[in-house]
Amino acid sequence: MFVETNICDKLRAWNIQFNVTHNCLNALLKILQTEGLNVPKDGRTLMKTPPKHTIIQMNNGSYVHFGIEQMVYPILRKHKNDLLNINNLKFGINVDGLPLASSSKSQFWPILMCIVNVKVLSKYVIPIGIFHGFEKPFSVDEFLSFFLIDALSMLENGINVDNTLYNMEIAHIVCDAPAKAFLLKVKSHNAYHGCNTCIDEGVFNKTMTFLTTNIDNSSY
Repeated sequence: MFVETNICDKLRAWNIQFNVTHNCLNALLKILQTEGLNVPKDGRTLMKTPPKHTIIQMNNGSYVHFGIEQMVYPILRKHKNDLLNINNLKFGINVDGLPLASSSKSQFWPILMCIVNVKVLSKYVIPIGIFHGFEKPFSVDEFLSFFLIDALSMLENGINVDNTLYNMEIAHIVCDAPAKAFLLKVKSHNAYHGCNTCIDEGVFNKTMTFLTTNIDNSSY
């Protein structure tokens, strides 16, 4: 039975820093084993990669939640030297539907995050959870429930990376019009009362048009 040693921590840090491939990591572990070092045979064991994720059955599909800290921590640790003078991390969130095939209605609805206030980290698109079904999630409350619990905890407690605490805040949420209507539980953008700002009824002439801007101040 494999018993973890201090060298495993060093190998994990090295792997995260240089982002080596699984084949390269496995080859290195094999060499280290031949030299008598107590290391695992497989990189997945070393990196503590979950063998599987829990699939949560929802009303009209299934959902997998990867977790904010689990997905963000390796990135922050890899780029810790780029965060020396940064204590606050601002996140952007995106939710959208993604068709998987033209021959069926199978689709993903991923919840994605990115760090927007650190240039070197802004290239990472971080999946936090993914819903799969043959239509959009039936209940937005059910769809977002695991993410909201996770996000509220991270906003309150931050994330600790090697004894450095980073505070987190949400900078913005970006969605296209259909996804925005879904999240806000309002009429679609092409409905007669589809404007989220004004209270006027639209006029349909090949396309839905709102001719005035009678704003409902009570919505602010």
